[in-house]
Parts: sequence; structure tokens; C-alpha cells
Amino acid sequence: MLASSALTLVSVGCGTFGLWRIGQDLSWTGNFVFQQGLLSHWQVWIGVAIGAQFIGWKLSRHARIATLDERAAASEQAIANV
Repeated sequence: MLASSALTLVSVGCGTFGLWRIGQDLSWTGNFVFQQGLLSHWQVWIGVAIGAQFIGWKLSRHARIATLDERAAASEQAIANV
């Protein structure tokens, strides 16, 4: 769950950089922090944001399923002890 939350924050940060770059292309914002190279493209930042959010969602879902499985096993064990 911690990794999922961290990836959500990474996604928000990358999305912010992507929107900042789009804003610079439209002359709405100031200069972008990366002027040249791979990181100077908004498509890279938006793509990383989408990827990080997707991986965070999958991790969260996996953790939730694992927690439910643990609870089910604990309740089965409690019933068996009765």
C-alpha cells in the first residue's frame, strides 16, 4: 500500500511537469526546467504519469486482495478452533 501511495504522488508530479511543458508550448507559462533532451517533451511526462498511476493501481489492488485473503484465512482458523 505504501508503494501504491508513493506511485500516486510520482504520477501527480509527472503530470504536473507534463502540463507545465504543454503550457510553455502554448506560451501560457514560463520556461520549462528541461529545455532539451528526452525530458523536454510533454509526451514523456504524461506517459510516465499514466504508467506510474497504472502500476500504483495494480499494486493497490494486489494488496487489497492479499489482505482479504489473510482475513478469510484467519476467520477460517477461528471457526476451526471453535
